[in-house]
Amino acid sequence: IGDDMKEIKIKTIVVNSEKETTTLETIAKYDKNNGTITYHEEDLEVILTIKKNKILLSRKNEDYDLNLEFKKDSKIECKHKILSIGLILELDVTTLKIDINKNNIYIKYKIENHGTDMGTFEYKLIFL
Repeated sequence: IGDDMKEIKIKTIVVNSEKETTTLETIAKYDKNNGTITYHEEDLEVILTIKKNKILLSRKNEDYDLNLEFKKDSKIECKHKILSIGLILELDVTTLKIDINKNNIYIKYKIENHGTDMGTFEYKLIFL
């Protein structure tokens, strides 16, 4: 691990559209230069990229590749590739709330697929 890459302890809390909560405590790699936090959630590689005015969330494994983009008060078209069957879903992601501070990152967002509401989700990453 280079000088700009350090290991940090994190806890993530994900609330899906059914209001089911998934919690994970793990060690993540933080790359200060790129603003990325990388960790594994079972067989998924999760990369959170913090930019000046937006956050990118990538979740991928051998079956799928999901890339979401969050920007305050914006609706952004994102791609969900289902690699196992070669399907690409176009998702409209509306960021309802985004909060970044030194203790945690919180995102509340809504996903639509061709106008169909797929529900509201919450993602929180806490620095331990």
